[in-house]
This record gives sequence, C-alpha cells and structure tokens, in this order.
Amino acid sequence: MPMISGETIISIIIGAIIGIVGSIIVGYIFYQKGKEEKRPCFAMKTNNLIENRHAQFDGLEITYRGRKTQNVSVSHIVFWNDGQVTISSDDINTIDPLRITANNQTEILDVEILKASNVANQISCDQRPDTKDHRIEFDYLDKEHGAVIQVIHTGITSQDIDVIGQIKGVRSIEKRDLYTKPRYPESLEKILIQPEQVISMVTMLVLITVFVSTTRMIETALGGETIADIAAGIALIPAIITGLLAFWLVRLLLYKPAASLPKDLDLPS
Repeated sequence: MPMISGETIISIIIGAIIGIVGSIIVGYIFYQKGKEEKRPCFAMKTNNLIENRHAQFDGLEITYRGRKTQNVSVSHIVFWNDGQVTISSDDINTIDPLRITANNQTEILDVEILKASNVANQISCDQRPDTKDHRIEFDYLDKEHGAVIQVIHTGITSQDIDVIGQIKGVRSIEKRDLYTKPRYPESLEKILIQPEQVISMVTMLVLITVFVSTTRMIETALGGETIADIAAGIALIPAIITGLLAFWLVRLLLYKPAASLPKDLDLPS
C-alpha cells in the first residue's frame, strides 16, 4: 500500500489546526454572550400618526389632552434585563437616574406601561418634576424581566425618544435593533445590492478550489486508490468548517442582528 506523502499530512494538520482555532473563536463568543453580568437593553418601534396636518388646512388645530401639537407619534419601548445578574432598585438609585427622555424639540405627551413580565417587579414610569423626562423605576429585574412602555410624543421617528441614565455595575444601556441592519454605509448598497449573496458565492468558490486542489494532490501522491478518497474526505471537513466560519464571521461584521425580545414582552402590531 502506497504511503501518504508529507504534503498530504501537512495539509490535513493545517486543516485540523484551522478547525480548532475556529472552534476556540466560536466558544469565546458564546462565553461572552453567557457571561454573568447585568445587561439592561431596550428596543423601540415608532409609528407616526399625524405630521404637520394643520399646515394643509386653514383653521385646523390638533390637540392632545388640551395641548396643541403639530405631530403625534406613538413609540413602543421594550426595556428588559438581558443579563444573568439581577438589577435591583438600589442599582438605579443614582444622580443620573434611569429615564425616558425626548431629544431636540420633541415633547412627551403621555407615557403608559402596557405590560410587564412580572408583577413583582413593580415597574413604574412617572414624570420627573420640572423636566420632560419620565423616570423608570422598579424593585428588581431578573433575566428577561422588563416591560413594554408606550410613549406618545410630538416627534417623528425613534430617534426623537431615548432611554438614558446610569445603572451601577453597567457600562451603558444597550439599544437593540428590531430588524437586521447593515453595518456598512448605505452608499455601498449601490455597489453590493445583496452582500450576503456575494459572500456566499465567494465562500463556495473558495471551498471548491480548496477541495479540488486537495483531491488532486492526494490522488497524485496515492495513485487514486481508495485510501486517497478517504484522505481527501478528511481534508475536506476542516475546509468546509473554515468556509462556514468565514461566512458567519463576515456576515456578523456586515450586519447587526435583530433583537431577540423576551417571550412575554412582544410589541403591539
């Protein structure tokens, strides 16, 4: 039986090393995701109901509970703890309290908590005296505990409303996107209409090239016998794993994944 050449052995070892390194990277990513920490998050969806309608008709006046306004929008905010560590009321007792605020010239007309994942959390949202902010308070938030908060305001988009404040032991409050969004500039969409399709094609071409090259090298060394086919299959496995990891990592870099909301805190349709 012919011997396997040194080049074939080296290619198999290199493939195995790549597979191991890829596994370590994936393991580290999942470790970071599951690390024990407080992780306050929020996601928001805004529907504009009225936008400058009074300007189209003479004598038309729009009011909300007696307050004149040009625009009326409804934002639904999901606020929850996505971490493994409980956030307590003491954690939000700071000089920079957790609150919903309006940006620019936007005014908040009304705030209401539509649902909470756990009544024992005692979540409330009341306006702070002499400010346009509404403070979010609660007793505690375990993992995936939170609330859906409805905010009626005079803004147009979700950029006009924000959740800010300092929480002890937390670097920042994380804003999650409800939809998958590209990380690259919008101008690139004119060049890469479907980036994921381009990546898929390049990845498949690389895999095919690696497989064909490896197979030919092994067949040359072993004369095309059965053991050559087995060795070629073994060499192909790490190549496929590497290609899939490359595709996954590149897509992770190109796109921000959509938020995964707690099952009890779905947004109104």
